[in-house]
Amino acid sequence: MARLLRAGDLVIPQPTMVPTGMLIPVPTPLPGSAGFLVEHQPACVPDDIEQLRIYLSYSTPAYPVFGAGEARLKLTPRHLSAQARTNDGTKVVLDGGPLDLVFKPMLPASNPTGQTDPSTEYTGKAVFVLPPTRAVLAGAEG
Repeated sequence: MARLLRAGDLVIPQPTMVPTGMLIPVPTPLPGSAGFLVEHQPACVPDDIEQLRIYLSYSTPAYPVFGAGEARLKLTPRHLSAQARTNDGTKVVLDGGPLDLVFKPMLPASNPTGQTDPSTEYTGKAVFVLPPTRAVLAGAEG
């Protein structure tokens, strides 16, 4: 069952990009701004994910000297809750499986001769990692 995302859950870009690029994955905590709590943390709405910018290093086989750029995430309908909504009707985000990532080099990778990567965009995937919540037990200690 898909779980609602909340502040502090992580998004991790996957290392492989198309065509032939490699990212250094950096786990990034999510913000939450839904206006209500899920497991004691603010729930996430689509803007929390789609406006998030993740800055990463990358390289390709032809340009092995690392460059850097910005990754943006794109949600699909499977990432939106049919039931959970904010007071203004915005759907809340679910862990609906891998999501799309678009990476734009800002400092292009290069090769040892100094030529730089001409690509302006790469695509890839990212995954959500939802740390387990701590169980709360009621009752007498003993």
